[in-house]
Amino acid sequence: LICEVCVLLLATHLMGDHLSLLNWLGFVVCLLGISLHVVLRALGQKGPKPPKEPDLELLLLRHQDGEEAAGEAPLQR
Repeated sequence: LICEVCVLLLATHLMGDHLSLLNWLGFVVCLLGISLHVVLRALGQKGPKPPKEPDLELLLLRHQDGEEAAGEAPLQR
């Protein structure tokens, strides 16, 4: 991201490229979208993960084979 900003600024200042107002607005919208994505992704990774629900089909197969899943009571029939 920083590299793209530097290349764009160098192209406009050193090489004399011209960007219209619409180009700059599009660039700002892209930067805001990327920044929002990074922030939301970082916020989503914080905090404890909710416990994963056990796979009911796998539990049923284990109980049918006579195996008991660790820490679980046997199924009532």
